[in-house]
Amino acid sequence: MKSEFPLLFVSRKEARVKVPHSEAVEKCSGCDGRGELPCPTCNNNREPGYYTTQTTMMCSVCHGRGLIAHTDGSDTICGNCKGEGRMPCSVCQSRGLVKCGKCRGHGSLLTRNIAVVRWYTFLQHFVF
Repeated sequence: MKSEFPLLFVSRKEARVKVPHSEAVEKCSGCDGRGELPCPTCNNNREPGYYTTQTTMMCSVCHGRGLIAHTDGSDTICGNCKGEGRMPCSVCQSRGLVKCGKCRGHGSLLTRNIAVVRWYTFLQHFVF
């Protein structure tokens, strides 16, 4: 392993060096190697591996009616949900799963060892 020495009269220095040939592929601990997690919006508080698909949410514009009431007493079809009253989840598009942020959807992580090298200069020792 190659590292650099500190400058003279510097009281301390720390360097981080990658250990050669220490790379290993490990299963992601965030998603248990699946690459995806249950959607936090439509599958909240679900365990990894247990989720529901095609979950729809109530339209926030018409509040689930599918119609928008006007002051003159008439109703028009909601343009947001197109009269359905429900919409697909905006986070996962009703898939029920989102990509794991820790492994970016791959399910595994590349790990490596890093050596921390610390130098201390003892200024109390004098050279005469």
